[in-house]
Amino acid sequence: GVNRSPVVTSFYEGNRMWTLSQYLISALRAYGFEVGCTKASMGAYPKDSKGQDSVTSRGRMGKGYDFVLSLHSNAAGDYSVERAVSIVFVDDNCGEIDDVSYQLGYKIGMAVKNTMGLSSLQMLQRKSSGDRDGDGRVNDDYYGFLFGAHQAGVAAVLMEHGFHTHAATAKWLLS
Repeated sequence: GVNRSPVVTSFYEGNRMWTLSQYLISALRAYGFEVGCTKASMGAYPKDSKGQDSVTSRGRMGKGYDFVLSLHSNAAGDYSVERAVSIVFVDDNCGEIDDVSYQLGYKIGMAVKNTMGLSSLQMLQRKSSGDRDGDGRVNDDYYGFLFGAHQAGVAAVLMEHGFHTHAATAKWLLS
């Protein structure tokens, strides 16, 4: 029931991404991958040290895995926007994890773009305006999920499966 599409009112980002994650988990396991989940049920988020819901904690839960992926659909005020967006680590020149994030984001993003028939793929990196990890450098990821995964030392991608404010995209995702 979260992030309802204004153009296809039966579409809710949270509900649909949960359903898609269940398909993805089954497919990956069928290929022999070990799959863990950062959510036990739709809507449930891990808690931080203060007991608050935390997307940063979700990223940190990737510790010990090779890769973490967060599924989303985007929204825009312009209802004609329909591209895929792969949000990947900011390149902080601290090792190859940033490169792996970018490479996987590109490959997954192109697969989403092509499968959904979207016009393009946007590769996005967004740096925080402050020093989130306290190391004296402003080189941290803006998005909490990516920030947490980077702290855990695991490559990560936040994948936007088009824009649910675009009617054809929302309908495609529902199908």
